[in-house]
Amino acid sequence: MSGGTSIEDLDEEQKKTVLRYTYAMVYQIDVAVGRILGALENAGLREQTIVVFTSDHGDFLCDHGLLRKGEFASNALLHVPFVLSAPGTHLPPQVDTVMSNCDVMPTLAALAGVATPTWQHGQDICSAIRDGEERKAFAYCFKGVPERNNHTVYDSSHRFTYYPHSGYTELFDHGEDPGECRNVASDPSNRAMIDAMIQMLGQRTLEHSNPILGHVGVW
Repeated sequence: MSGGTSIEDLDEEQKKTVLRYTYAMVYQIDVAVGRILGALENAGLREQTIVVFTSDHGDFLCDHGLLRKGEFASNALLHVPFVLSAPGTHLPPQVDTVMSNCDVMPTLAALAGVATPTWQHGQDICSAIRDGEERKAFAYCFKGVPERNNHTVYDSSHRFTYYPHSGYTELFDHGEDPGECRNVASDPSNRAMIDAMIQMLGQRTLEHSNPILGHVGVW
């Protein structure tokens, strides 16, 4: 499902249904994960198995008055869990290093001792954490409607999103505004940061462009 649905479009009974279904889905996931881990324990494989819990995107869950997901680069959709359990990683219990879904494959490959292709876009996140590397993650959305196409840079302190068709920009300081309620892109003191982010997005697009994204059927 795409396109965030406004909570204002629902009556009170529908809002209760959304809340009930949300709790039910969370419970279903908890039970399923428990069954998987229990099966590994029973088979004596728990300490020999790499386990990752993550997601491809989040859900608004009434943040900003919206439900479901949409073609927006909100923190509610981009900030998802990456819970890793693997023998021999020796990482801190919790880290705040920024990563992307494209880092999952090279991370698992490195843990398994398997070489990753040179053309892949991601990086072994465990290595980045050990090296104390400052990282940035990138996201984009192409919906076939130029006005909605957008590119995002996400780092440890900010989320910057650029809409190239209109030139509209968003900049949120997650240290001071974790709920992303105040767009500070118009603040003159952030101009240099925004210019650097746009240049970075341009370079990243040149390095990792996917021509398939530009194909549109004529029928």
